Amino acid sequence: MQRNRLDAIISLVPRCDVVVEIGTDHAYVPIRLIQDGVVNRCIASDLRDGPLRIAKVNINKNNLGHVIETR
Repeated sequence: MQRNRLDAIISLVPRCDVVVEIGTDHAYVPIRLIQDGVVNRCIASDLRDGPLRIAKVNINKNNLGHVIETR
């Protein structure tokens, strides 16, 4: 995901406890929201198994499995 696009999306999310990303694909948004301290927890969801597997890999690479749930 292009860095400017990701920054633009992140800037639109208000500080809160939980965010759900519908159609997460790679989980880039939930990962950044947690890393930047915008939210405390995220739910990353996708209808397809392939993108959800990729999301889980990225979440685990960043050691965020305890704060980002996939569905």
